[in-house]
Amino acid sequence: MKTKLLILGLVAATNIGCFGGGDVVGYAMNRTVDRAADRVGERIGDAVAANMLANNPQLFYAYSMSVFQMTFYQGGFYHYGANDFEPGEWVRFSVTGYSEANTMERALLKRNEDGSEWWRVETKSDNDNGGEDVVVMEAQFTAPDEAGTRRVVRMRSLLPGNTEPSEVPITEADRDRWVVQGGQTLTKESADGMKVGTTVVVTPAGKFPCDQFQTKSGPSTLNWYTNNDVPGRFVRYTQEEEGAVRYTNELVAKGTDATTSKLGAF
Repeated sequence: MKTKLLILGLVAATNIGCFGGGDVVGYAMNRTVDRAADRVGERIGDAVAANMLANNPQLFYAYSMSVFQMTFYQGGFYHYGANDFEPGEWVRFSVTGYSEANTMERALLKRNEDGSEWWRVETKSDNDNGGEDVVVMEAQFTAPDEAGTRRVVRMRSLLPGNTEPSEVPITEADRDRWVVQGGQTLTKESADGMKVGTTVVVTPAGKFPCDQFQTKSGPSTLNWYTNNDVPGRFVRYTQEEEGAVRYTNELVAKGTDATTSKLGAF
């Protein structure tokens, strides 16, 4: 986990303002900032970065916002109906080109009678010592409002170097910033317009017949590959710049057995 990870998280929190903000153009701009952060972050060791994340609440908030943005919004958007999860369902993605992690996993742990939900997001990153840094976050979301927006009202975390999970303070102001925006869902008509065809995508999780969606922004071409039988529907996401693939999210595992909190949240 390099310090560049923390720099990008802070940039994302500043520019996006919440889990669900941003658009395709904004997302591409954030990735440009990411590349600059890469060069700075490579100069600082992993142990320092892990210690900073564990001991600086503001950096942790920024990092968590950045990671939730990436795991809930492939390329900055939900596609029409693409956030469908049932309790216990989880997906794990291998990611390349990103500073935040090498793998990211999200799981819907529990849905309460009032519509609120518990989600787990877990990241794993190689460190310079040949080991692996793991960050586990479990967050309680409110039931969606009329616009489909959910707010984070409670969170627990387990950070690198710590042996016990801890409660993350969430203030009233935080509650209004830490959100998953229902308004970031593409309309069915827009998704239909972005569909360019069908293809079979082979990943470590299996072989999936997929619909391919595409859009372009400046030098960037964004592709989404979706399958309706996968929780959340996303199988692969790529961003190409001038013909070269710079960023990928690819499904490597999925399941239905994530019903227990790892952090004692419930």
